[in-house]
Amino acid sequence: EGIDVGGANAEVTNNGTIKGAAGILMDGASATLTNNGSVTATSGIAVALLGSGKNIFSNNGTITATGIALKGGSGVEIVTSNGTIETQGSGSAGIVARTLGGSGGQGGSAGLSLVGAGGDGGPTGIAGAASVTVNNDITTHGNDAEGVYVPAIGEFAGDGGNSGVGLVGFGGG
Repeated sequence: EGIDVGGANAEVTNNGTIKGAAGILMDGASATLTNNGSVTATSGIAVALLGSGKNIFSNNGTITATGIALKGGSGVEIVTSNGTIETQGSGSAGIVARTLGGSGGQGGSAGLSLVGAGGDGGPTGIAGAASVTVNNDITTHGNDAEGVYVPAIGEFAGDGGNSGVGLVGFGGG
């Protein structure tokens, strides 16, 4: 990779040229990245903000990728592109600003009792917000290569608990 940044609340500004198999990977809790230069990825993702917190990306330069140009994480995604983005290859999206909600917890089991009732599973998490603003060109070359793809995915609720062993049993929801 050109740059790999971990840790919480990382901030990176690129004013030069980054070229490699992958460009910039930021995998901390929250990330802020400003690209004023050029990022080229020859075989992977050009810019990946994979933090679970608030990810902010501003592109004022040029991003070129054989693969996905920009991929977001699971938290709040804010993307502004004033520069150009170009990708090559099947599935090589220009911007993927994905947000994910967490899965619900498992319900508890009743155990051994005369009347057993298992606990309810926990509720699903809510996917974070995503905002994408594009003020310049995104060019993709390849099958299934979206210019901008913004999925917000809520995960599954938890399973209900077991009623255990008893004369009367009720499983959780």
